Amino acid sequence: MSTHILLVGDESPHIASHGRIPGILAALGAEHTWVPTDRVDPAGLAAADGVWLVPGSPYASEAGALTAVRVAISVCRRAGNGFTATSAWLRAPTRSSSSEDWSCPAATVRVRSGLSR
Repeated sequence: MSTHILLVGDESPHIASHGRIPGILAALGAEHTWVPTDRVDPAGLAAADGVWLVPGSPYASEAGALTAVRVAISVCRRAGNGFTATSAWLRAPTRSSSSEDWSCPAATVRVRSGLSR
């Protein structure tokens, strides 16, 4: 059984990394599914081996992107599934200075910006 990664974001041919990420995952032997931010399903996220919040903000649904982050971190803490975010959106002052605990000690959480274009 291969690893299944959910790519959360609004897929666009105008964002270079959206064309590159699937190939990278395939080279690593991982399957992927795109999940638009306005169609985030917490149960579906919890069933994946990992979640990647991809570049491309502003997202169609900020609430959906935040839900994906919260669910992914919760699953990461409980089951050790991975979560990666390569979106500068997550580092915006309204999110990075909140009182929410974004830590995930059971697995690596990577937040990187500047990779989207």
